[in-house]
Amino acid sequence: MPGLGIDEYQWYFGHRLAVGAIPTNDGETCVFASLSPGRFQAESGEGLEPVFRRVLHAVSTELADRVVSAAPTPKLRGF
Repeated sequence: MPGLGIDEYQWYFGHRLAVGAIPTNDGETCVFASLSPGRFQAESGEGLEPVFRRVLHAVSTELADRVVSAAPTPKLRGF
């Protein structure tokens, strides 16, 4: 994800949730959201972006706000 301006690893943990940001190449950042497989299956029917944003916000409003204000979210991958 471009435009976050993150230059160090950031990890945040909530109850059965985790999110983080990992700087990569050319000013890009890998932003991830981790949740249980059951919750992922239950919520991913509405699409990945709403689940991604909800988990980000639940764990780190600071990171969620940065993601929202950055460039449009690139294609998300869920696994």
